[in-house]
Amino acid sequence: MLRTRLGIFTCALLFFLLQSFTSVAQMSQDQFGKNRIQYKKFEWKLVSTDNFDVYYYFEGESLAPIAATHVESVFRKLESALGYGGFNKTKVLIYNSTSDLQQSNIGLQYNSAVGGSTNLVKPTVEVAFNGDLTTFKEDLTEGIARTWIKVILFGGNFKEVLQSSYFLSLPDWYVNGASEFIAKGWNREMDNYMRDLATSNKLRNPSSYSGDEATLIGQSVWQFISDRYGPDMFTNILQITRIYRSDRSSIEAATGSYFKNFIQDWKSYYAEKAMAMDGAFVYDEYFKAVNGANHKGREVTTPVLSFDGKYLAYSANYKGRYTVFLTNTETLKKKKIHSGGFKLNDQVAITNNPKLAWQSESVLATVIIKRGKIIYTTHDFVSHKNEKRVIEVFHQINSYSFSSDGKFIAFSADEKGQADIWLYDIDRAKYLKITNDEYDDHSPSFGPGNNVIFSSNRNDDTLSTYTRYQSAPNYSLFIYKPGSKTLKKISAQGCNYTQPTFLNATTILYLNDNNGVQNLYKQDINTGEAVPLTNNVTDILEYNYNAKQQLLAFSARSNGKEKVFIDTAFSVMDVVEITNKTEQSNITRKKILPPEKPKPTTNLIKVTPKQNEDDIDLDKVYFESDVTSLLPKKVIPVVKDSNSPPKRSMISTYGPYDYKNLFGTDIVSAAIQVDPLRGLGLLVESKMSDLMGNHRVNLGFFGIADIKSSSIWGEYLYLKRRVDMSVRFNRSTYFPTDGNVSHRYAMNTVESKFSLPFTVYSRISASPFVSTTRFSDLSDFTTIVNYPDQKRLYVGSKFEFVYDNTISSGMNMLQGTRAKVSFDTYINTADSKGNFNRINVDIRRYQKIHRGLILAMRGSFGRSFGQSPKSYVFGGMDNWLFNGTDNGGIKNPLAIAAGGDNSDIMFAKYVTNVRGFKYNAQSGNSYFLANLELRLPIVKYIYSGSISSAFLRNLQLVTFTDIGAAWYGSNPFTTDNSLNKTIIPGASFQAEVNNYRNPFLYGYGFGARTFMFGYYVKGDIAWGIKDNVQLSPQFYFTFGYDF
Repeated sequence: MLRTRLGIFTCALLFFLLQSFTSVAQMSQDQFGKNRIQYKKFEWKLVSTDNFDVYYYFEGESLAPIAATHVESVFRKLESALGYGGFNKTKVLIYNSTSDLQQSNIGLQYNSAVGGSTNLVKPTVEVAFNGDLTTFKEDLTEGIARTWIKVILFGGNFKEVLQSSYFLSLPDWYVNGASEFIAKGWNREMDNYMRDLATSNKLRNPSSYSGDEATLIGQSVWQFISDRYGPDMFTNILQITRIYRSDRSSIEAATGSYFKNFIQDWKSYYAEKAMAMDGAFVYDEYFKAVNGANHKGREVTTPVLSFDGKYLAYSANYKGRYTVFLTNTETLKKKKIHSGGFKLNDQVAITNNPKLAWQSESVLATVIIKRGKIIYTTHDFVSHKNEKRVIEVFHQINSYSFSSDGKFIAFSADEKGQADIWLYDIDRAKYLKITNDEYDDHSPSFGPGNNVIFSSNRNDDTLSTYTRYQSAPNYSLFIYKPGSKTLKKISAQGCNYTQPTFLNATTILYLNDNNGVQNLYKQDINTGEAVPLTNNVTDILEYNYNAKQQLLAFSARSNGKEKVFIDTAFSVMDVVEITNKTEQSNITRKKILPPEKPKPTTNLIKVTPKQNEDDIDLDKVYFESDVTSLLPKKVIPVVKDSNSPPKRSMISTYGPYDYKNLFGTDIVSAAIQVDPLRGLGLLVESKMSDLMGNHRVNLGFFGIADIKSSSIWGEYLYLKRRVDMSVRFNRSTYFPTDGNVSHRYAMNTVESKFSLPFTVYSRISASPFVSTTRFSDLSDFTTIVNYPDQKRLYVGSKFEFVYDNTISSGMNMLQGTRAKVSFDTYINTADSKGNFNRINVDIRRYQKIHRGLILAMRGSFGRSFGQSPKSYVFGGMDNWLFNGTDNGGIKNPLAIAAGGDNSDIMFAKYVTNVRGFKYNAQSGNSYFLANLELRLPIVKYIYSGSISSAFLRNLQLVTFTDIGAAWYGSNPFTTDNSLNKTIIPGASFQAEVNNYRNPFLYGYGFGARTFMFGYYVKGDIAWGIKDNVQLSPQFYFTFGYDF
């Protein structure tokens, strides 16, 4: 029994060591990474409930109780659906906007690009208010569900995480789709997306999707499971996944159906439902998309026609990177007029950025979120002038439009956690707040008499302020008449009415989802009679109608992508008939209020003669300039009413309390590391942070088997402000031996670092430091006595510029560009002859060729100069097991001799990958290296389905070539360098020999990479060419990702 336990313990220990192989070993090459930029100061507070801690900051006070009430109300539902309620309180962090959320440091540093470390899953949810309380509540539910599912599947303690990180690997659609289904069930967005794919025969296997598409696909799969096998099957599959560790095997075990057949049934299920809309209008069959096929999958927003109908402007956004296009409506030729933003792969992107509206025939306005601020810009295409201003009143703007004379703007904007309607006088820079409540008010548009129509989920037509409300389950239309004490509610049925505009004084246009698809309708506001103008297969997402030119511009999903279309022959007199309904619309209508009969028209909009064009009398209401960042605590409402709509319930909370910096463990790892200088050893690391990720502590130790050579370090990072700061202590010791010679080298460094990020991709940093070195000759008693310890003290600084816009599409699969330029200066405080400097440049490009095929290119250069330049050690690969070391060519920077102080060895920098050669194949004060590598994920390339095996899923074949050189002297081509020139000393003379050798080392070969034993392993064979002679093949077995 004892032997059995010992065997189990030994296997577990070996598994732990291999699985937790950490990043330091493989990253002797330069490290990169993106930034999170703090434009604001966040002073957090929290309120506590029985099961949640809800955190908020300034001007989030109104959102905190709403969030606390909602998360407690859905706690039992989630607990029942997931079979999990959490052992500790779930932390919920509320952000006032998505731009604020993008400044969060949570999850910044410990990403999966390295692999091998043990990340603990923390029950923490971050949710941004996006200007809509209904969506905000759905996001809260989805965030909690996603976090709990990860805890269920991947574990919340060290033991479970350790097991799951090796055995469990799930596709994107599985977890994200499950949480989306829990929060939203079967909603119109998913139904619309699936109908489009089914109609256009674009529906593929779920595992081939990524990002937001994978979430929608996953939601549809879980909806299919719930509908076909019953709602309990959702919980069953999640629990079985913990045992089978595979989405494929779990579904097969739970449903009793082969996975291939299951996927076919899922496709047929949605193809059958799409047939319910047979006969409806398919966009691509009648129109040519203005933005083409949109292969990249950009989201398109706010298509707006100029007043004269000559131009169409729209914005295209891909993961936060946006472009504004201007299209000629006759020729359909387009040009780019503005671009900006950053493509984000590890953060929530603002995809509806920017928002556009025409102010006049030649002036286009844009509202852009940039660096945490709202930037309002007008582009005049006649004078070619642009005017910018910062809007500080709002957290975000949901939508806006101009009056016909261009003098007023109607905003749907969020201020202090509620989306209200505002009017803005451009000439006087004054604001008027029309609504002031917690209802969601959207899409304001001006009409005759400067009346404003908008969409809202309010229950009544009052303008009173209520802090607790029960909103309607659907959106209706309301009209605000300047000076009126109430709103005019448009007669409506039990469905959603959105994006209204005036056609004339008595007729309006809007989008309506009565049949489950968002179509364009026309309605007489006097009689309440409404007629459809379109009958489409999928939703019209946004539209803009030019009545003078009879042009309809709109965006819609077609053939799997969002597209912009122009109907040049559209007429509001052409009424269509809608006879088909989606099954989802019947489900939705059960949750919506019963149809409303038209009310007597006692408050009709009447067009009265105006004394001037400025019909809105803003002198009679309360104003405030938008230069002021804070509004009064109480905003005077337009009118108060004693009638109260149904109120929502509120739960009791504890607090508020000030936020405290309590640390928790993020990563624990114990790993085998191959140090190219000191050899094979054990690395132990622990990384901790506070809840917000603003304060971080990293600790580590590395030691080899003889316990003599080792490293120990500790680091504290402060990331709360605009400039990131850190302080680090590092101590390294090295005990080399060569025959009877034995040395001891020690180096201590204390470094502080100040890093200023310019953008998400780029930053500069300065790192002042103090270093000490100590040399001891321990060969024998004589050398200890005759050669006293040599100590040196250095002060200096390191300056860096880093650029990184790469995105990861899998293990060892990057796309984008990386670059780093660094300069180090060391000053010997005792002797200026010991001063030296070092400059390094590293540029990398990862280019997608086809599907998953990536061409990786790298060029790097380094030079050490000054009174005492240090060496680069050229050759080999990182983390190379069973490695070999050469003599460095003419000069060996790693050599030791009795009484010889080679403390420079502690400053030597290894240069890899140079395959086909050993470590130290060449050495010098300068080097150049170029790498070219073709990476093919062979199984994923030829098979797009779900691959449960981590070994096959990450199997990658590569072919590569490396070329470079290291040299002492000015450059590798002159005779005056270590490669071509050799000096032979003699008794009374010395000989100088010029060799004229080819300075470059070439290497080429092929290899394979995959994930096994919990880590990314590589096997390569390479042939080196030196002095035009091909060398014997060199084999490499290494750990960690490539450059």
